Amino acid sequence: VTIIGGNGAGKSTLLNSIAGSFPVDQGKILLNGKDITKKSVVARSKEISRVFQDPKLGTAVRLTVEENLALAMKRGKKRGFFRGVKPQDRSFFKEHLARLNLGLENRLTTEIGLLSGGQRQAITLLMA
Repeated sequence: VTIIGGNGAGKSTLLNSIAGSFPVDQGKILLNGKDITKKSVVARSKEISRVFQDPKLGTAVRLTVEENLALAMKRGKKRGFFRGVKPQDRSFFKEHLARLNLGLENRLTTEIGLLSGGQRQAITLLMA
C-alpha cells in the first residue's frame, strides 16, 4: 500500500488514526474485518507495528541492539521481571540480522544510538 499526498493532506493523521494514537471523529477502522476503532494503542500493537521516518524514533537509544529487538518481540504480550534477552533470542536475532547483510549480527551488544541512521532504520523495520 502506498499513501501519496502533499503537505497537510492527512497522510500522518491517517496512519496515527490507524495506530490508535489519534482518535477518529467518524467512520470505522477495520482490521481483517474486525472493528478496532475504539481499541487502545496497546491493544492494537499486538497486530500493528509502526516504522517512523526519523531513524532516531522507534528505538531506545541507550539500550543495545538485542535489548531493542527483545522489547519489540514482546510487543503486545504480557511481560514480567526476568532476563530481557535469552540465549535462544540471541540466536534468533543473529539469524534475522544476518539477512540484512549489514554486519549487525556481530553488534548485538552495541547501544543502538551508536549505529548509523541507515542501520537503525534497518533494525526498526526488523522490529516491526
